[in-house]
Parts: sequence; structure tokens; C-alpha cells
Amino acid sequence: FGIAEFSAVINPPQAAILAVGGGVKTVVPGEWIDNEEMNASEATRRPTVKTLMTARLSADRRVVDEATAALFLSALNKYLAKPQLLML
Repeated sequence: FGIAEFSAVINPPQAAILAVGGGVKTVVPGEWIDNEEMNASEATRRPTVKTLMTARLSADRRVVDEATAALFLSALNKYLAKPQLLML
């Protein structure tokens, strides 16, 4: 629907809610270029296009502290980056 990101509002009795935005194609630095003619000071990266999405976690601080929320987002990032880990 063309929505890249948004923030969700917690409604009682929810403790947290995850707002997931749409994927947006973005140019990001890619792999290092291995060229024997270049020395280490001239090394560069080849730009690549990747689909990036946003995920925002809104949490009630009376129930979920920031460290727990950060651990959840870290685990979510790990499994979204490598979904094959869910099979282990």
C-alpha cells in the first residue's frame, strides 16, 4: 500500500506491539571489490540494491523493560536475516 514505516499504539491489555513496514528497495554498500591493481588504501565496495524493511516495537515499560525489548528485536533481526535458523 506504499507505507514504508509507521508506529503502532499499545491498547490495554497489550504489553507490546510490533509495527512492520513495507519493503523498500535501497542502494547499500555491497561486497568489497577484489582488484589486484588496487592497494589496501583504495579498496572500495560495489553498490548493490537490497530490499529493506522497518520494524518498530512499542512496549509498555511497566511490563517490558528496554533490555528485553532490545533482545527481542535482536533475535527477530537474526531470524529474518537467516530464516534457515528457524529449522534448527
